[in-house]
Amino acid sequence: AVDQLNETLRRGESVLGEADHPSDLNINLDRVSHMITEMYMEGANGIGKLKIIPTPMGMLCRTILENGGKLGVSSRGQGNLNERTGE
Repeated sequence: AVDQLNETLRRGESVLGEADHPSDLNINLDRVSHMITEMYMEGANGIGKLKIIPTPMGMLCRTILENGGKLGVSSRGQGNLNERTGE
């Protein structure tokens, strides 16, 4: 997933993120708050950088941060799993 995201960035495409934690994989433009600018793996951890952008939700996030609040970040993904038993 990190490699795919970086390929998207290399092509010059934007990787947008939303404030709050949506229940599906669609990006809702009215909730966009930031753009992912960098992503890499550090061991088993995905590390990234993002830029808060001046959308209504981005300004809400900026205000929270400027006033000492903390925001968490989570990723969302989709994939297939195969059940393995006996291990």
